[in-house]
Amino acid sequence: MEPKPVTMGIAMEADLGSRRASAAIFLLALATACGGSTPGSPPAPVASVSVILTSPLGVGQSTQALAVLRDASNQVLSNRTVTWASSATGVATVSPSGMVTAVAVGSADITATSESVSRSAGLIALAAGANPTQMAAVSALGQTGTPSSSVIQAPAVLVQDATGNPVPGVMVTFIVTAGAGTVTGSPATTDANGVARVSTWVFGPAGGQAVRAASPAIAGVTVDFAGLSRPAADGFDITLQFLTPMTEAQTRAFVNARERIQEVITGDIKAAVVNFSASQLAGCGGVAVSGTIDDVLILAEVAAIDGSGNALAEAGPCVLRSAASGSFPVLGHMKFDIADIDGLGDRLETVILHEMLHVIGFGTMWGDLTLLAGGGTTDPRFLGAHATDYYGRLNNGAVYTGLPIPVEGLPAPVGTRDSHWRESVFDHELMTGYIDRNRNPLSATTIGSLEDLGYTVDPSKADPFDLANPAALRAGGLVTAEPPIFLGGDVRTEPPIRIDADGRPVAR
Repeated sequence: MEPKPVTMGIAMEADLGSRRASAAIFLLALATACGGSTPGSPPAPVASVSVILTSPLGVGQSTQALAVLRDASNQVLSNRTVTWASSATGVATVSPSGMVTAVAVGSADITATSESVSRSAGLIALAAGANPTQMAAVSALGQTGTPSSSVIQAPAVLVQDATGNPVPGVMVTFIVTAGAGTVTGSPATTDANGVARVSTWVFGPAGGQAVRAASPAIAGVTVDFAGLSRPAADGFDITLQFLTPMTEAQTRAFVNARERIQEVITGDIKAAVVNFSASQLAGCGGVAVSGTIDDVLILAEVAAIDGSGNALAEAGPCVLRSAASGSFPVLGHMKFDIADIDGLGDRLETVILHEMLHVIGFGTMWGDLTLLAGGGTTDPRFLGAHATDYYGRLNNGAVYTGLPIPVEGLPAPVGTRDSHWRESVFDHELMTGYIDRNRNPLSATTIGSLEDLGYTVDPSKADPFDLANPAALRAGGLVTAEPPIFLGGDVRTEPPIRIDADGRPVAR
């Protein structure tokens, strides 16, 4: 049934004294009653409508909505007909005089119309008794990008009550607080899982960037997201392209792994031009890729590999620059078994960082650069001078005889041997073929191995790691009785394509 038109003046329903009505609304209603056109002149038409509405409401609560009408000169008009409507009457109803009542959890737009001019205000309805008290980030807290680029993962927060239950229907505002960037999709409303997210965050000019999330329903609680906008030539940049949908947690893990590597590798690599068809990249995501890449593009997907409990992932470079350009990867692929990825729990981010380092070249370019001795035997060794230095000087690797650095060998399977640090020596270090339950440090030895590949690195960004001090490992929670996850031959076995300076494939 269509709502009947009513004349808006200062008359409101008798519920003005309810706890949801405010003195400010009442005074604005008085101003509306007193405004209008000059006596004797034709009535000025309505040019704009604004709606004042208290939100959120608990289910069963009511509030008086107020429509403010103005003419083209921005003068408040009175004695005009206003009709009210709700976009979702199953969530909120509105009476002919603008009294809004929340009837179910959700969101609705409350619209006021006068002389064919309309304006809506959003109403959030919370479950009866729902009391949002806390808010935390569910997206990556820090991201790097170029000026005017969109971040990989738009800011998102989780709103919960005091007992940790998600609270849907809460309005959250995301505001740029530094860097002159922009966000779209704010304010946002928490979904059934209690998560609110913006659509995009676009960086401003070079420099620090920041966005703050806040909600009127949780006074004094904010979440800050940080960013760094920099020219592409000012550092090492990983571009991520997701070939399959990713969960919030998976996307965050990819972004955090990207940021960790960009923290370790500090030097820019010359951009490269590529032009590959989907068939040429059938074993590398099966999508066409063309254009200029700076510094490396990683195609990532979650798909079937070999079922639960076998190979957890496959990762490595697909396309390498020419030898004259340093043989650095241009394009790489990361594939995670859909049967295994959900079981990683809190080790998800560690595994993704491990696989991303394989794409950068760890264990996948050693043979090409003659950095591996004894490949295919029970005792392969890494020969790189920088890694060997850091292994002995910074990680106490000198306690072990037979330097240089021990690498996993036979009987480990293809995809594990000759491409990981030896588990019996490095144990919980990030780049063995096993991932432990607790911390898996990225050691100075691993950073040194990247330097041996030709990257410019910052060894000071290494995690604390001491091979010769088991007591310290136990005290730091690094040694546990729980068996580690075996990654199961996680290095791609298909040899990468090498391109020339013009981006054309060349014979290996």
